[in-house]
Amino acid sequence: MIRITALGNYGIYDSEMKNDILSSYCKSEKGCELFRYLLVNYGKKINKDLLLELFWPGMSNKSARQNLSSTLYFIRHAFDRILGNGFGKRICRTTNQSAWLEFDEKIWYDVEEFRKEIKLANKNNNNDEKVEHLMKAATLYNGDYMTEDTFNDWVIPVREELRDIAISALVELTELLLERNRINESMFYNVRLMQIDPYNENAIKNKIRILESQGRLTEARNIYVKYAGHLKRKFNATPGSEISEIANELEHKYAHCTEYGSELSNNLDIPVNGKKMGAMLMDFDTFMELSRFESMQREPRGAILSFKINGFDEMELENKKSIIMKLGSSLRRGDVITYNGNNIYILLIKSGQAFSRAVQQRIIEKEGFIDMVKKLGMNLVSEIYKLKNLNDYLLFESAFKT
Repeated sequence: MIRITALGNYGIYDSEMKNDILSSYCKSEKGCELFRYLLVNYGKKINKDLLLELFWPGMSNKSARQNLSSTLYFIRHAFDRILGNGFGKRICRTTNQSAWLEFDEKIWYDVEEFRKEIKLANKNNNNDEKVEHLMKAATLYNGDYMTEDTFNDWVIPVREELRDIAISALVELTELLLERNRINESMFYNVRLMQIDPYNENAIKNKIRILESQGRLTEARNIYVKYAGHLKRKFNATPGSEISEIANELEHKYAHCTEYGSELSNNLDIPVNGKKMGAMLMDFDTFMELSRFESMQREPRGAILSFKINGFDEMELENKKSIIMKLGSSLRRGDVITYNGNNIYILLIKSGQAFSRAVQQRIIEKEGFIDMVKKLGMNLVSEIYKLKNLNDYLLFESAFKT
């Protein structure tokens, strides 16, 4: 089995993901570049004259064709080294006029898998099954297409197309999860969406709705105010009618709310719809704003738990989500969880040092959590930051920046 990844970092790997096949076995840099071009145009037969003009401009037709032939040989030979003689020709196909790539079951290509999951989601009338396909697609989208290729214009159209597909899928997934009251999962994928497109209006709208559903009215209101300010400064524009209507309804609720974050901080373990809720997942910036505010309360009594997991940032999206959801479910409803890079942070509202240490120890000893970390071959380091005044917050802020 060969794995070709192009969503995020580009590479062509053997079954053990140890060797990049073309880098290791293709003796021609031009061959690596030609394969990349054919991969960008996967599913299309490319006229050889176009390849000659693109890769050997100014060369005589005869010499250019000889170069194309030898370059195709180097590509095929690299795959033969891994999969056996003759396999390279089955991957890198040609006729007198055209060249193209064709993969069978021995080649796994993340872009084709991504497109397949999107297609299955789009044609599925069962929303629960649609959610599963959209989650798989979100996991496959590890980043922009061939993100390291900043020189070749022919990469850009495919990169933009796949990016738009991913954004639409994440918007739909976030909304479907929110409809099902799967709040933290909805926020998780909305955070991923905003990493790709920070000012996507649907992402901002859903973020407001998620925060509002948890009684976080001040945070929800601040999100809208910042977004409206951004549009005004950058484009001299105003938010769309749908998000503005949500903001107007929010203002009406906010006018009747006198405490920051509604009453959640006073009711840390109240069940919702008969079900005990865990900590709320927030994006990192909102988490920092809330932590700063908590440190400035008249009688602040909180703490921030920090869990550093080496390799967490590079983890597959589904594994990352599993860890976050497992941690969040073991905490109180009024607490808040977020992640940034290799770190997971938990804001414990109204908690002294003894309680914070007890929670920290419980998490470290939590069977499912620690087993998952060990299984993934990662190390865990944990710290507690008290949050009794603004200086405590500033110490925490400086710690994560170092």
